[in-house]
Amino acid sequence: MKQLKFTLGFMLLLISTALIYSGCNRFDSNPETIRSATNPTQQKVSSSVVGKVVDENGKGVENAVARLGSLTTQTDKDGYFFFENVQMSAPYSYVQVERNGYFKGSRTFPVKSGHTQFVNIEMLRRTIRGSFSSANGGTVQFDGVSVTIPANGVMLANGQPYSGLVKIAGQYLSPDAENLGQIMPGALMAYNQGNEFGILKTYGMAGIELEGQNGEALQVRTGSEATLEISVANSQLNDPLTQIPLWYFDENTGFWKEEGVAVRNGNKFTGTVKHFTFWNVDWFTNNLVNIDILITDPAGNPIANKSATVSSNGAGTSFGTTDNLGILSGLVPSGQVLNINVMAGCAMSPTTPGQIGPFFANGSAGPLHINSTNTNTVNLSGSVTDCSGQPLSNGFVKIQMPSFVDLVAVNNGNYFYSYTGCNNISNVQLSLTPFSSVTHTEGISTPLAVNPGTNYSGVNLNACQAGSEFVLLGTNGNRYNFVESINLETYNNVNNLFLTATNSQLLTPLGSLSILVTKNPNGTYSCSTLLLNYGNTFYDFTTVSSIEVTHWPQFSGDYLDCNLTGTYGASPTTMSPFSLNVHAKKD
Repeated sequence: MKQLKFTLGFMLLLISTALIYSGCNRFDSNPETIRSATNPTQQKVSSSVVGKVVDENGKGVENAVARLGSLTTQTDKDGYFFFENVQMSAPYSYVQVERNGYFKGSRTFPVKSGHTQFVNIEMLRRTIRGSFSSANGGTVQFDGVSVTIPANGVMLANGQPYSGLVKIAGQYLSPDAENLGQIMPGALMAYNQGNEFGILKTYGMAGIELEGQNGEALQVRTGSEATLEISVANSQLNDPLTQIPLWYFDENTGFWKEEGVAVRNGNKFTGTVKHFTFWNVDWFTNNLVNIDILITDPAGNPIANKSATVSSNGAGTSFGTTDNLGILSGLVPSGQVLNINVMAGCAMSPTTPGQIGPFFANGSAGPLHINSTNTNTVNLSGSVTDCSGQPLSNGFVKIQMPSFVDLVAVNNGNYFYSYTGCNNISNVQLSLTPFSSVTHTEGISTPLAVNPGTNYSGVNLNACQAGSEFVLLGTNGNRYNFVESINLETYNNVNNLFLTATNSQLLTPLGSLSILVTKNPNGTYSCSTLLLNYGNTFYDFTTVSSIEVTHWPQFSGDYLDCNLTGTYGASPTTMSPFSLNVHAKKD
């Protein structure tokens, strides 16, 4: 039995490529013009999304379940998840994350064909704020939020009557919060009552959930209404608004929807709601244009996966992240000058030029580059090769800092990373680990001691760990690596190789597969047997439509490299396509 260390989905650390206006407006991307748009046209494209899920202390949340449509995966020990080259809805898609003890986290993000989007989700603790008898009703207050439910005003989530203790879990999200872009659900994009699509300026949010004495999910009883109060944020106390729409977050679509009105009384917004989820007090606008902004370093290298702020006098400040090509994409208010700053490490740095716009139509801007005046900036660059010594076509470099982990994309076999430290500490110890998205395997880690204000070029990496093996199954947009036990041996004669592999971590119960690969006398190859068992199902029906063997082992310790495609199913009427990539050592 041969063992292989494998990390699935170790991915990014930053916030969504979507830009989010905090206490102002939402800045997001769309390949089409959106001005008073109704129902943006959705289409399917192949794209990727990577993300990181953290708790309130910034620590990665392990084993959280991430969902993208019908696809699911789990976060690793550092909180990373990854969906690679899957079909997504464009111009927007939506990912949800669940973990016991937390409210659902989610992000609605822009999608472009062939690009890698980045999302960062900080999960909110599902804290019980108070309780009362369902027969009597009651009021629960926390952090400037007040929830009042009338007597006999709740029911089970399935609509059945409920009698007993009612507990309220809640969190307040201030428009002044610096981390609003990470903690809020979805994005500040919405449909108003006229079904017009636009962006929101938030005046405060609250996540509310009801549960029974035994943990039953509860809702406001049909025909009843609850009263919701949200305090006016300090930065908005002088705002003259006296009435503002209420919006709820639709977990099925990833957008906010208008329902009701909140009236300002003193420093409180008060409204009534007929159900509980995340609620938002917001102003709506749809006079927007779409802008793509290229962010580089002074030498012209695109800066990927870097957080940024975009601000204007009329719309306030937004937060976003550059994508794998260094592009900051999003919707911006038409006709306003924008100020751009980019975060490098823990320091915010202005760009040159610092202002762009105004824009009155869709377009692009840049390159804008980060100023190089900070003496604590370290730049790293180099090449990344695969097991064949060729430039890595698809992957990342994981950079282990003394206090956190960062991630940068590999483009055309090269990577570039820029980091600005908080203080001038010399001889900082880093570790660089390449990761292949093709084989889902890590390469050899390279330690590196760096000093502030220095450029380190030619730090070349190899994404093929010596002796590594993989048996990678691709199906329905997911990839499963059967790596815990890989055995390859001859069967009857040297022209037959029998491969078995298992995986008990991703699949329950034990997942296993086996194939018999034959080298035919005419030099071709065939696969006469393929058995697959995972997810509680044994798939009796398998058909191999193509097999490609790029290397046949000549001796013990040599490798079999082959790729198979075909279909499988529990019955002839439930067939699904699959792909199988094998790099296995002969016993």
